[in-house]
Amino acid sequence: MPDAVLVAAAEAVKTAFNGHVFSVTPLVAERSYADWDLALEDAGTLRADIVQAGYAKIEMATRGEIRYEPFVDVGIRKRFGEGDQAANGRIDVADIDALVLLVEEVNEFFLGEILSDSRGSAWKACAIRANPVTKHLRELRQFTGILRLTFDSLKAIP
Repeated sequence: MPDAVLVAAAEAVKTAFNGHVFSVTPLVAERSYADWDLALEDAGTLRADIVQAGYAKIEMATRGEIRYEPFVDVGIRKRFGEGDQAANGRIDVADIDALVLLVEEVNEFFLGEILSDSRGSAWKACAIRANPVTKHLRELRQFTGILRLTFDSLKAIP
């Protein structure tokens, strides 16, 4: 059974993500229905959550095709331990800077990307929605960066 356009796009984003080496490693993407407010349990854990988030637009493309614009959110999260805090209680700025750069790097990687899903979904837009979520840094000692990737995808009408 074929996947929904949104699920296929998210799966293809995960595959592309895991096929690339980013500046901060190890980093492996998992597809999920994430809740960005959940704290990571283990300090030092770096995660990339790929979340099928919704549709920017759905319209008729031709008499036989529907044009979907699925968007997929990518969440980059890292939990810092108490030992990562300086005497003033803050996390080292250089550690956060590296993750801010990583979010930009992921954004740049997907610019112009054609996904390997069955529809050949093409990149339409990227937006960095949070880099970082400062509330998570203060309350959870967790870096959270969120990107939204939008693709253009055609689906034949059965």
